[in-house]
Amino acid sequence: MKKLIGNQKGSALVTTLFFLLGLAVTGAIIVGIASSEKRVTFNDYTHVRSVNSSDAGGEEAINWIRNIASTSSMLVPKNTQVFNQASFTNLPDIHVSGEDNRYRYNVTFTNLGPAEGYSSDYTYFYFRINSTGASSQDSEAAIEVGAQRLMLVNASNHY
Repeated sequence: MKKLIGNQKGSALVTTLFFLLGLAVTGAIIVGIASSEKRVTFNDYTHVRSVNSSDAGGEEAINWIRNIASTSSMLVPKNTQVFNQASFTNLPDIHVSGEDNRYRYNVTFTNLGPAEGYSSDYTYFYFRINSTGASSQDSEAAIEVGAQRLMLVNASNHY
């Protein structure tokens, strides 16, 4: 039989170079995946912070509705056309904990309704709450909530 390769000097070097090339490619792939996962995790983190910020704005708006002292200061007329257009807006962004989280909310009165099971002095007031929250890296989230509040209304002067 005839020898095809007579001298094998340097074959270990070539094998080692191919092995190192394979390790380098594998390492580059692992670094790429790790940095991609880091970006995805950070994006998810900022999204969750913006959702929580918009939820905080909704909660503050609900507290505002809870703390309406009485309808006498709102002067609800028998014809509620003017009051139906009422909108109470928290215009400036509110920064939470000195970080880059902020929210804005808007409370809009939508309707009045009878309070079944109560005397005619009680009325349900219906509101719509729009809240937008933001976090760093231009992450924003918005929620819309419907709320109602049972309030005592002086039947002789109002509704």
